[in-house]
Amino acid sequence: VKNVPAQKTYEILMDQNIDWPDGLDQKAHDRLVKDAKNLCHGINGLDVKKVKSENNLWRLRSGKFRIIFSIDEVQHK
Repeated sequence: VKNVPAQKTYEILMDQNIDWPDGLDQKAHDRLVKDAKNLCHGINGLDVKKVKSENNLWRLRSGKFRIIFSIDEVQHK
């Protein structure tokens, strides 16, 4: 994958008011949450692509769903 940040560990911040798709069953919900949380280990090995028309948006494919996210490279000292 081109232009992917180097493998790092990230903190995952998820909005508690996520707008889940209508008709989402518990199994699909659990998979989406698990895949989103796995992003904290970096994106290598995941089905992730940069969103072409946006500066800092990425998408993770999770089954038939897509998780849109950004990567904030703020360094903590």
